[in-house]
Amino acid sequence: MRKQKIISLGSAIEEWIIERGFKQKLHEAQLINQWSNIVGERMAKNTQNLRIEKGVLHLRLSSGLALQEMYIIRQPLRDKINQLYGYELIKDILIER
Repeated sequence: MRKQKIISLGSAIEEWIIERGFKQKLHEAQLINQWSNIVGERMAKNTQNLRIEKGVLHLRLSSGLALQEMYIIRQPLRDKINQLYGYELIKDILIER
């Protein structure tokens, strides 16, 4: 008789997600849902059209001040996001007008 490895349901689901290539899409959805926790309420309120396409985070800002701030924090924010997820989830941040 073959011994079966016993794992938790959470581990089994995570393994299934990774095997099927859904990990990145899941993390992208988490990032969008957690945007206000990552950038703060003020910046999140000024963010519009937030989406991720081919590793590029696209966003539009409704305030000139938020736009200037995002240009300043763009690269450190990308690094923070990638560090949070443990791999290069976001290759670039594109600020649309």
